[in-house]
Amino acid sequence: MVYREGVGVMKTFAQKHYKLLVLAVAGLFVASIAAANLGVSADSSSIDFESPAYSLGNIDGQDGWTKTGGYDVEVADTTAIPEFSDQSLRISNAVTSGSFGDHAFSKPLTDEAGEAAADNGGLSGGTRSDYFAASLDFTSANPSVEQTGLSLNISPDRGDGARMSYVGLRDVTDGLEVFFYEYLVGPGGPAACDGTFPLTVVSSGLDRASVHNVQVEMWFNDGPSNDVVTVTVNGTDTYTGTSWEDYFTGCESTTTRTVDSLGFFTRGTAAPDTEGEGFYIDNIALTTEQADTEAPEQVDGMTIIVDENDLGCYPVINTRDIVVDWNDSVAADLDYYQYQADADTVAPFDFTTNVNASERAGTIRDEDGTYNYRVRAVDTSGNMGEWSEWCGVTLDREDPEVVLTNPEAGDVLSGEVEFMGEITDDNNQRHRFVVRDSDNERVYTSGNIAGTDPVVAASVLFDTKEYEDGEYRVILIGFDEANNNGRDATRVTFDNYVDNKKECKKGGWRRGVLGQEFRNQGDCVSHFSSDKQNKFNPDHWRGFWWRYFRFFWSRF
Repeated sequence: MVYREGVGVMKTFAQKHYKLLVLAVAGLFVASIAAANLGVSADSSSIDFESPAYSLGNIDGQDGWTKTGGYDVEVADTTAIPEFSDQSLRISNAVTSGSFGDHAFSKPLTDEAGEAAADNGGLSGGTRSDYFAASLDFTSANPSVEQTGLSLNISPDRGDGARMSYVGLRDVTDGLEVFFYEYLVGPGGPAACDGTFPLTVVSSGLDRASVHNVQVEMWFNDGPSNDVVTVTVNGTDTYTGTSWEDYFTGCESTTTRTVDSLGFFTRGTAAPDTEGEGFYIDNIALTTEQADTEAPEQVDGMTIIVDENDLGCYPVINTRDIVVDWNDSVAADLDYYQYQADADTVAPFDFTTNVNASERAGTIRDEDGTYNYRVRAVDTSGNMGEWSEWCGVTLDREDPEVVLTNPEAGDVLSGEVEFMGEITDDNNQRHRFVVRDSDNERVYTSGNIAGTDPVVAASVLFDTKEYEDGEYRVILIGFDEANNNGRDATRVTFDNYVDNKKECKKGGWRRGVLGQEFRNQGDCVSHFSSDKQNKFNPDHWRGFWWRYFRFFWSRF
């Protein structure tokens, strides 16, 4: 668990974040850096404090180490610790001072690391790179008790105390603890020197009797406020912050510093009871390297898949289960993809995670709306490609609102009429009219009629004379892009046959269908006059048989 004490807000880095190399011993750490293809390796070293390079006692002058102050630091016998070699560095803060250059400094690397304009003070040199990594193992020299007040500062340095970062070890009530100080720019900007040094606990409650590993990685990026420092404890607890670059440029009005070694500082309040005890340090590994800065290409081919159907980007669906898919990255050193989901594509984004495959299956949250997704490729050096274009999907589980406005319930229809209605939906796609008879048999469908406006006025001309007189149901069905549908229906009567001379009036004679056609109202009245009712009327019977012929024919 990582938590922070003090004042300050976590810095947001505009540049890339980097993947940690999780290692437990110095030899593996150095080998893995070389194998990770981060770039051309400039320099590396491993320190195990073994004979003949090291002998028990004062560390000063041994294998390039320096320590000119009277601090409690020495090469000690650690044969009793199986994870350590026979000899290790022992250090406590029984003696402290406010000085810098006389503390213990590790053997420096030949090649330094830092920004292009960083000052090496004539202390480091060689080929300058932009990446520095350090790893070491530590444990308590007296694991049976809490060593009250025990504290140690370990910093990437150039050998004179010009610290570019700060990782601390201390013994507290519940065990050993690893903490980190970074410098965060204040509201006045880098030049104002109003920033803070917040303390972040990277890992706590560590067993005093166990050996633990701490790793520090630094990426030096030219310009202000953009260095990246990552601290990892035992390969699991991790914190990513920044360096002290803005302190030097803003508060000391100088350039940043280079690093080629580790400084072991005992400053602040002394803990005299820790003399001869403190911490054991072993398996130190240092590396400087020119990091790979070439980012992977932008990911393309974003698409939404539902039920194994490729729907492209921004389909409208009514199911929550989707797969977001994209083309494989062509980067040879691809490590993973960073995946983001957001409702409005405006920061802060709703969800960010890392995935290894070029797809991610998931369930949209239970709320209708549009959801957007994008990815970018990240290589083994932590370089991040450009984000892909956003690709989204709209979840719509609401049926369209459908109103049939004509005909109305109970209407008696004859001749040609216009069916009309209105469909309301944000994602309208199509609609159709259907007519069913009194047996619920479908006798007519208009087929799908396109209409994509949020409010669609639907209409179709329908000739009732092509159907038997009787009761029918007129239905309007609206569909949206997600295939949700709404409908409205009404019952009406088709009446196209003139049954008596009274119905001939007021233009009723015109309703006659095939087999019952009149020249005018008089012809209609004459047809139904009383003196003709008792006679065989071929026109009347022709209409009668035609109606029944049509009725039975429609049933086949």
